[in-house]
Amino acid sequence: MSAADENTQFIQLAQSQGMLTQQLADDVLRSVGNDDVAATVVLQKGLMEAHRVDMIQTVMSDRLIIPGYSILDIIGHEMTE
Repeated sequence: MSAADENTQFIQLAQSQGMLTQQLADDVLRSVGNDDVAATVVLQKGLMEAHRVDMIQTVMSDRLIIPGYSILDIIGHEMTE
């Protein structure tokens, strides 16, 4: 998967979980450069907390967190607004 695809997937997952609004998601995608990672940009701008970024990255990864189990999706998270 290309870096641009990973950035888009990260933003889409964060948005689908209510962690980013459409406007913020669009702003992040516009500000992500060729060598930037969306997760880093989101953290630098203070748009998401580190544990939320970790949740999205865990869902995106192919690694096993618990032997024999894969993380398929986020079940839930706290809402802050």
